[in-house]
Amino acid sequence: MRGQTWDVIFIGGGFAAGLAAYKLLLDKPELRCLLLEARSAFADDQTWSFQSLPYAVDPTPSKAFSAPRETWIAPLLGGAWDRYEVRFPKLRRVIEHPYFSIRAAHFYDFLRQQLPGAWRLGEHVVRWDHEEVETADRQIYRAPCVIDSRGWTASHTQRPCGYQKFLGLQIRTREPHGLSYPTIMDACLPQNDGFRFMYALPWSQDELLLEDTHYSDTSEVDSVAYEQEIRSYA
Repeated sequence: MRGQTWDVIFIGGGFAAGLAAYKLLLDKPELRCLLLEARSAFADDQTWSFQSLPYAVDPTPSKAFSAPRETWIAPLLGGAWDRYEVRFPKLRRVIEHPYFSIRAAHFYDFLRQQLPGAWRLGEHVVRWDHEEVETADRQIYRAPCVIDSRGWTASHTQRPCGYQKFLGLQIRTREPHGLSYPTIMDACLPQNDGFRFMYALPWSQDELLLEDTHYSDTSEVDSVAYEQEIRSYA
């Protein structure tokens, strides 16, 4: 079919592409961005978290630590805490350093309002180069900048790989759960399939995310076993 022309095309419409397209909108609102996503619907079951970087914005630590609350990424935040905790069998420490999270449902709802018409769902890319993309239904899209944002796979390297793998459950408690800040690593657990820990994000007094996480040499995830471990931990 006859090609459509854009300024920037992202192959893949996930977190990295959405974040980049939003930043381009803020810096250069005249650009027309297109995000081609193979899935037929936006994922609403993902969470992305990060720590602010000291001195990245201002040499005064207090200002640098609070920077994400004050910058372009602030409207995307679903959670923000001033500290977090780590737990090991012989060490427990609360670290006075901010921690931030973005929740998928809010992320995509917000970006669809900011970038109306930018996403094309259910578009499977079969061929692309640096200026042209073709989808499975023979639609052609052209742009002077094409970015493959579908992410890394094991086929990209022949070297042995390690994996961070996890399963999370959103939990609502009958009574306040008592967590006021995240536990980003609780390793006081039986260690199996690599280095293992639990991760907890308190969204509210009675809602939290719990994840069973493994740093492992294998990529397999036993979802049933992970869920049982999370419920036992809760």
